[in-house]
Amino acid sequence: MANLVAPVTSLQPLEERIIEFRGLNRQHFVEDGEMSDMKNLTSDNYPLLCPRKLRGQLELPEDVAKPLKIMTKFERIAMIAKKTDDSIAFFYDGNEVTSVTGLTEDTEMVAINTKICFFPQKTYLTLVRGSSSVTIGAFGHLDTSQSLTSATVTISNENAKLTVTSGSDFKYDDAIDINGTLYYTPSGGTATSKECIVSCIIEEVNGNELTLPRESFIELTGAGATAITFTGTVKREIPDLKHIIEWNNRLWGASDDDNTIYACKLGDPTNWKYYQGTSLDAYYAQQGSDENYTGSAAYSAHLIFFKPNSMIKVYGTSPSTFQVNNTVCYGVEPGSSKSVAIVNDTVFYKSSIGIMAYDGGTPYSISDRFNVKFGDVVGGTEGRKYYASIKTEDDVYELMVLDVDKGLWHKEDDARFRSCCTLDGRLYFIEDVGTEDFEKDKVYIINPETATETKLQRDWMATFGAFDELVEDRKIYSRMSLRFIAQPGTKVAIYIKMDDGEWELVKKFAYAGTGGETVPIVPRRCDRFSIKVVGTGDCEIKSLTRRFRRGSGVK
Repeated sequence: MANLVAPVTSLQPLEERIIEFRGLNRQHFVEDGEMSDMKNLTSDNYPLLCPRKLRGQLELPEDVAKPLKIMTKFERIAMIAKKTDDSIAFFYDGNEVTSVTGLTEDTEMVAINTKICFFPQKTYLTLVRGSSSVTIGAFGHLDTSQSLTSATVTISNENAKLTVTSGSDFKYDDAIDINGTLYYTPSGGTATSKECIVSCIIEEVNGNELTLPRESFIELTGAGATAITFTGTVKREIPDLKHIIEWNNRLWGASDDDNTIYACKLGDPTNWKYYQGTSLDAYYAQQGSDENYTGSAAYSAHLIFFKPNSMIKVYGTSPSTFQVNNTVCYGVEPGSSKSVAIVNDTVFYKSSIGIMAYDGGTPYSISDRFNVKFGDVVGGTEGRKYYASIKTEDDVYELMVLDVDKGLWHKEDDARFRSCCTLDGRLYFIEDVGTEDFEKDKVYIINPETATETKLQRDWMATFGAFDELVEDRKIYSRMSLRFIAQPGTKVAIYIKMDDGEWELVKKFAYAGTGGETVPIVPRRCDRFSIKVVGTGDCEIKSLTRRFRRGSGVK
């Protein structure tokens, strides 16, 4: 009888080699190249794995104690901040603009053409842009209201003129409402009074005199009325709005009070009741769903207003062509209105089930690999990636970064965004909570021209596995190796954990010069194992190789 000999191939060790590192995955099953946990890593050198770039810091005026909101206008940073004397001030390009008043910690900013507008204060600052500089212009109110007593009204064959307290509060072509009482003597009659509600357009402002269409009053008083006076209010009103956004040279906003979306007159955020049957008109559209509005986004093809379980899309270029469609879907979760950001024509935002991506079809979740409940998301972008500062159910803050082109998530640190903006391919963010890495309440820059972090301020970590080779018997790992190249000053420590044991240090070393390293790792017999690499400084992890044979199955 012939001898039975095991095939030679069964005696050879099996080899698994990772040369493509694919980001974070905290789910139960982690594929090769994914990490079950990490800190301060990036996809910048994909498929290799490396620490993120160092960050910069924006120099703030000495009397700024707490930056609150930031945005960009004319390639410069605009900021609302609390000063050391607890007052709230506005800064533009590093300088305080003392003419801007009335701001609070809750003030939001939005820009349109030459203005930065402040809500809910309904004020604005005009900026005058030159060839190489920006000059601060007038500060004013988007809305205005004047109470008048016995104001003179003069009616001629051409127009009507109304004397007001301050003509500078109004301008040509403003849409105004006049509410009150007219006192006059009809032709051949006796003195009388009549309540009036007049909506009209200002034809001219001359000092304290407003020129109005003649029919604004003649229909009330009749022809030939004399000694006309008016007592009441003259208003240029703006609805109480939230989630205000600029789209196609109009400001848009939503009102929960009447469940309506509003848009201002073309190019003019001071007029929201301008209805003259032209392409310049303001616009409004009342909606039917009961939920409150939770966010907005200016998508390339249409405008979006979010509710928790729907998105309202506005199409068109003028009031005569505007169309509003309501789509039932996972919308923006309450409390995460600042999570909305657009990267490569895709809208990212936080819904009740996670981070969503909307590219024109049905929004879909892209954060399943976080494997944790989270909320209070503030999102931003430097143009290529989506940065999401999240708060987990354990009150832990994490900065999650999606490389949109590669579809990979990486976790950086515990930075908590209060506000952020993009300028010249850099993401500026206000750090809301102090950490061991940063001072509290500063403005930091991702992809800066000049990094201000030290290498000791950017420690990093990667956890690989747990590896399970999906064979029935226990494995005997004959050899594992981690290959990387490090820069001077880099320090690295490698740990291993087998089955449910504790982390054990394999090797710890530092680099005085540029060099490569292949670290052998020899674990004991186990069913599964994990590898953790921690360090400071710059390096590239190039591959992770593991060789194993089937064990006997005996524990």
